[in-house]
Amino acid sequence: AVADCSSAAAAIWCTIRLTVSISLETDMSASVDSLARSTLWRFLPYIRPHRGILLWSVAATVLFVLLSALQIWLIGPLVGSLFGHSPTNPTSQAVENLSGGGIDQVFSGVRQSFHELIQQFVVVGNPTETLARLCLAILLISLLKAIFGYIQSFTVALTQQRIIRLLRDQMF
Repeated sequence: AVADCSSAAAAIWCTIRLTVSISLETDMSASVDSLARSTLWRFLPYIRPHRGILLWSVAATVLFVLLSALQIWLIGPLVGSLFGHSPTNPTSQAVENLSGGGIDQVFSGVRQSFHELIQQFVVVGNPTETLARLCLAILLISLLKAIFGYIQSFTVALTQQRIIRLLRDQMF
């Protein structure tokens, strides 16, 4: 029986059902993992033409995650300074807390460079000005996160719609 595959969600569901039924007919003893792998390999030719867009999506996702970590890292000194636990340098304690295991040895140069960058642009002699700059830095990071999140969502949706269109063209 052919189901109504007119909407995007229904087209995806029909494609998955068709792929699963073909896979089950060819090998009834296939495990779920091998079935998932075979489905992935079947969709790979549809994904390949969109490598560039997907690379943009991966890059935007990585930048979004890094900015999220940076935002959380900067919120700690902000909260500490608001509740009176502020050292003379609100970011120095957070930078010192980054030391740890093997990852610290690998990224110690990056950590030191980032610490100097924060010292130069955020931390000033006046605690009120430092607090204002810290808030501005968090606001800018939030704006950049929103931009990269939008880029990631847009590129994934664009790729998804193009693949669905190709599948529909081949099915009907």
